Amino acid sequence: MNEIMNLSTDINVITAEIKSYQQIAGQSIFEIGKRLKHVKENDLAHGQWSKWCEEEIDMNRTQADKFIIIAKEFPNECTYTHLGFRALYEIATIEPEQRKKVHTIPSTGEEKTVDAMTVREVREVKKALKEKDKLLRQAQEKAKLAQQEATQARKSEQLTRKQLEEIEQQEPQIVEREVVKEVEIVPDNLLSEIDKLKDEASFYKQKADALSKDVDDIQLEESSMNYIANKNVHNLIAYMDGFLRDAVVSSLMRGSIATASDATKELLDSRVEAFQEFLNDLKIAKTGRKIN
Repeated sequence: MNEIMNLSTDINVITAEIKSYQQIAGQSIFEIGKRLKHVKENDLAHGQWSKWCEEEIDMNRTQADKFIIIAKEFPNECTYTHLGFRALYEIATIEPEQRKKVHTIPSTGEEKTVDAMTVREVREVKKALKEKDKLLRQAQEKAKLAQQEATQARKSEQLTRKQLEEIEQQEPQIVEREVVKEVEIVPDNLLSEIDKLKDEASFYKQKADALSKDVDDIQLEESSMNYIANKNVHNLIAYMDGFLRDAVVSSLMRGSIATASDATKELLDSRVEAFQEFLNDLKIAKTGRKIN
């Protein structure tokens, strides 16, 4: 009680005394950290660092390492001498460039520098900074990938254009052949028409023969009609096979389509729609049902 009575009743004096003791306590943390760092780095404990900490200074290894971290981060620092051990360690594990900045405390919205925060507030800010750094790294990685994809797309476009230009610049190949005898060349489309007429002639001959027989032989007519139906379908299949061989969509063609003008693409769209209608008609003819 007497000790309390001997204390000043002036709040300003009391405040100054508290700050003085705080500085002494804070400074002792730095001094302890410096000496622990010296012992560990110079192996003064002769390989018995953990044992020395526990037996000689009554401190576990984890606690000693925290003192060393504080000493390393603030070798000549006097700004934080008023802070306690936990606050100093939390601040020491924040990036140096963040220590002088004013931060918003997530739970309260207050703005403070770390030396004016409580331990809980410093931990909140550290967590927020860590999350911010994580999001920044993710954004940088996405930007890097986007740049790589854009570069690859430009390379592909340049390659496609180059291939297209090379093909357009190729001159028609002239094949020289020794002519032994003049032979009349029949165009392919005319040959196809000739084959078609031959098939029709054969059909009508079979039909005429069937009609000249008895009614009991009517199946022969059905057989002949089935023959020409199959023949017509096979002709269509052969035509489609030829078209698919000639109009294959190669990688070069894909590049050409991708780089074509909007007007050209519109023309292509109209042809695609026409082919879709053609395929729909085929399905209807084959199944007898309308295809949606």
